[in-house]
Amino acid sequence: MSVVPTATVTLGSLRYDQQVVGLVVRLAALPEVSGARVTLPAAVRLDAVPGDPAQVDVGGVAVSGDEGPDTVLTGTVVRIRRGFDLVAVQVADAAAALATLRPAATYTAGTAADVVTALLGDAGAIPGDIQLDLPLAAYVADQSRPATEHVARLAALSGGLATVGGDGAVSAVPLPTEPTVALRYGRDFTDYEVAERAAPAVQLVAVGAGPAGAAGAPDALRPSAEPLPADAPDPGPDAVRVPEPVLRTPAAASTAGKAAQALAAARARRLRARCVLLPALRPGDVVEVQELPAGSPPGPWLLTRVEHRFTPGRGGTTTLDGLDAGAAAAGGLAGLLAPIGGLL
Repeated sequence: MSVVPTATVTLGSLRYDQQVVGLVVRLAALPEVSGARVTLPAAVRLDAVPGDPAQVDVGGVAVSGDEGPDTVLTGTVVRIRRGFDLVAVQVADAAAALATLRPAATYTAGTAADVVTALLGDAGAIPGDIQLDLPLAAYVADQSRPATEHVARLAALSGGLATVGGDGAVSAVPLPTEPTVALRYGRDFTDYEVAERAAPAVQLVAVGAGPAGAAGAPDALRPSAEPLPADAPDPGPDAVRVPEPVLRTPAAASTAGKAAQALAAARARRLRARCVLLPALRPGDVVEVQELPAGSPPGPWLLTRVEHRFTPGRGGTTTLDGLDAGAAAAGGLAGLLAPIGGLL
């Protein structure tokens, strides 16, 4: 079956399809900001200005059975560059608003999900699926970091991942480790490369500060001279302690420690691949590759960056960057994190 890629871009109140002469969409998990670069002929009418709404829809090979185009990015116009022949329009997603917000607030008696939801509200971003159960007695959002980094940090401490969906909603969910998409060697891929290094031999231990058994306890914010958890291994050649004062309960410290260990294991094996244009793929998906030649690791791979490129008359490609989702599960997230969805 031959599939002709398509692209439709809405900038302000005008929509462009046949006028699009080039499109690059780069998607990444937070704290990075995802965006698109749309190239149009200079003679085409363009009324949009920075701050206007924008939407990018791309049609290519379907991975879920839905043959219609996928909305790959919803956001705002942030920059316009005009030349004699072409006009380049830069579009950014909701992470751009988070990146410009440097909050100065303290959030008390809640969970990481509560703090993330509050930060999204302050930035005017739309909350999507927020499932971070890490208990927090208090969280100080200081202005040395943008809101994107605060959200990404809270997700990482909780053993999760923060992403922006195609509809512009921001989600922060437990790190998925089960395949959500099945791709096939010889049909979908044009290039496939896996880089491996030794798995971390040192145990990463998140060490909090506080004697409380619950985040809402009266003594939850009382400083403690003892490390949390109390049975944390001593620092040395086999263990590295990572101080996280925001962790005030043993359960929170244990969750963060397992998450750090799992992510370190996942980073030991990385995927870099190029496919035919698959616009439905985005960060947070878990890809399993079928029918690979012997010796090629099939994953599953947790996608952290995805780039879609489209050129009329020449088709398009999708480039994938991913981490070893199987190693993440074996490294400490098994039983702690729930898989998202099922095999499509």
